[in-house]
Amino acid sequence: MTAVRLTGLPAQAGTFGVASASRPGVVYRVIWGEIGLWCECPGYAFRGDCKHAAKVVTLVTTERDRLEWREQARLAPEEIAELFDA
Repeated sequence: MTAVRLTGLPAQAGTFGVASASRPGVVYRVIWGEIGLWCECPGYAFRGDCKHAAKVVTLVTTERDRLEWREQARLAPEEIAELFDA
C-alpha cells in the first residue's frame, strides 16, 4: 500500500490516492490541507484515523526530508568557485 500524490507540490498540502490493503482495486482519496487530514475510507469515518492517512503522512515527511537534504547539499556559488580554483 503506497500513497501517490495527485495534486499539490512536494512536501505541501494536496490530494493523494492510497490503495486499500483489504479491498483489491479500491483506492481511497486522502486530503492533507490546512485543517489536517481526511480520508474517505470507512475506518477513518469510524475512528478518525486510518492506515491510508498514515501512508500520506509518511510520504509528505519523506518529501520534506528530501527537500531539506537537497538544500543542505546545495553549494553556494563561492564554494563552487573555490572547488574549481583549487
